[in-house]
Amino acid sequence: MKKAFIVSYGGGHANIIKNIYRQLEQADGLMPTILALTASVKIYDREQIPYKTYCDYLPVLKAGKEIAKLGEYLAATGYDEKSGIPKEQIAAYLGVGYYDGLVDCGMDEEKMKQRYLEEGRKVFCPVHAMKEILEYERPSVVVLTSGVRSEKAAGIAANKLGIPVVRIVDHLTLAPLPYKAVLCVMNETVKEALEKQEWAGDTKIFVTGQPVFEDDLRLDPGKLRETEKKFRRDQYKNVIIYLEQPDYEDQQLLEPEFMNLAKKNKDNLYIIKLHPNQSWPNMEARPENVIVEREYELKYLLAMSDAAITGFSTSGMEAAFLGKPLIVTELFHTLVLDYSDYGIAVKITRAEELEKTLSECLDGDSEASKRLAEGRRKFQNRKNAAENVVRVIEENAVG
Repeated sequence: MKKAFIVSYGGGHANIIKNIYRQLEQADGLMPTILALTASVKIYDREQIPYKTYCDYLPVLKAGKEIAKLGEYLAATGYDEKSGIPKEQIAAYLGVGYYDGLVDCGMDEEKMKQRYLEEGRKVFCPVHAMKEILEYERPSVVVLTSGVRSEKAAGIAANKLGIPVVRIVDHLTLAPLPYKAVLCVMNETVKEALEKQEWAGDTKIFVTGQPVFEDDLRLDPGKLRETEKKFRRDQYKNVIIYLEQPDYEDQQLLEPEFMNLAKKNKDNLYIIKLHPNQSWPNMEARPENVIVEREYELKYLLAMSDAAITGFSTSGMEAAFLGKPLIVTELFHTLVLDYSDYGIAVKITRAEELEKTLSECLDGDSEASKRLAEGRRKFQNRKNAAENVVRVIEENAVG
């Protein structure tokens, strides 16, 4: 039987896999195996989807014992007890990434230590370990959802071994890939934009739709009512949600402005939705009409909201697909991905602009609100996305 080996981080990436997993299970002669990274385990546990972690592969790695010891040492200071992820899994993850980097540094411990101090986990790209894992699993196709660290390493290792790679693109743009892959994108707009990139060359690009966004249009009315009751939606005029991202500098200015708006507008509810890898240090220092959430299912928070704010998080697209006015912030640096270029967001460049812009977005008769509605109409996700993605995976599985 053919095997699809899937590597994914948490957040929207694991949610992509969640939406295609059951269909992959039912695919004729194609068995899915997931390597779950960091916070993705919480999503797979909740959905009762089986997976493996780096812990499962330590016995088959040549340097498994050394990696385990190194991981335990790194986890002593690099593990967040509030993360909800088993410590041994984080230890294995840190050990694999660090040891692989050490190999790339010619086993120069001081050099690797300095790289890790300067870049943290961003330095991880465990191609050596991933190559051993793929040789052990012997998959027919490798499926990825992002281009960082272990997912990046899986793509590079798969190319070295001659294993086809399918990348499910979760953004509107894509940086040059360090490996060859077949791409699945959400709509013709994205396909056309990628085809214009010099690096794309003869890359095969299929318009499949984005499974997460399609799933976010499917709402359980009962769960939505439950969500509105839990957060007392009927007591507020408007609900505004701020979709945060790890290490995004704009939040230093936006969070205080968000709090000020909440203090001035007691009749509105303000939700700060944290990324799965974030923690909130000021749980007590906030107005009563500010809610901080990390685990609650995003699509119901978005469905309950009247407007959304973010930088370039993919959650911003989810908000747009659900018909919500979107504000994007560009306070410190040029946006990596600017949703206002696609007509589905209004951009602000100063925190002080948030109040006025938000007011315009909430006014259905304003020009800004009408422009956003037209932008959302043109920007559509292809239907039957999960089925389309699985078809591409099947067609590219070898053996």
